[in-house]
Amino acid sequence: MNQLVGNDIVDLNTSDAINYPKNLRFIKRVLCEQEQQDFFDHSNPSILFWKYWAAKEAVFKIIKKIDPNTTFAHRLFQVTLEKNTQSSASGYVTYKDTRYIVIFTLSPGWIHCIATNGNNFGKIVYQVSANNKITCDPSDFTPDETASISSPESFLVRRLVKNIFRAHNGTNCEIRRQQLLKKFGPPEIWIDGKKKWDIDLSMSHDGNYCAGLILFKS
Repeated sequence: MNQLVGNDIVDLNTSDAINYPKNLRFIKRVLCEQEQQDFFDHSNPSILFWKYWAAKEAVFKIIKKIDPNTTFAHRLFQVTLEKNTQSSASGYVTYKDTRYIVIFTLSPGWIHCIATNGNNFGKIVYQVSANNKITCDPSDFTPDETASISSPESFLVRRLVKNIFRAHNGTNCEIRRQQLLKKFGPPEIWIDGKKKWDIDLSMSHDGNYCAGLILFKS
């Protein structure tokens, strides 16, 4: 099996993070029936909602790598939490009878979820960082990288992933997204003009935070 990863970060201090869990129509659009029941029974429903959201988003990023034409319908991704505390959580997401492992890290300001379709987290490295803590140097980026950068946040999260890769591997890398018709494909690690098939990555950003995740398959 080709192991893949996805991740998602939620900034809990944005107006969306505060207000969306109060919107019944939005809740019903995102959560399946069992998740809705758990949400309404929970002592801190807002935090639970964003755990569900982050898990669904992280798994969807894996699905898009497998089938780029997949349409995202949040309710079709069912989250089951087997461990759920104030500082961490873990469980799985079921989509079309396939389970994806998810683990969470929580802080007072954010929720981060990583997902994989495998069972080995030992080769995964990741980092969550406030945007103003990420060192930025535009000269480190090649034209092939900047072609798919659409916002200041997408630049920052690429900078974060490049820093993670350099710290772990001791070398520089490119983060490219290849053009697929009218959109870009998933991010890829390239070194010396060649795609690294034995590495997978995932990037996410929300509000004042970025999260980068790299899987070294060998």
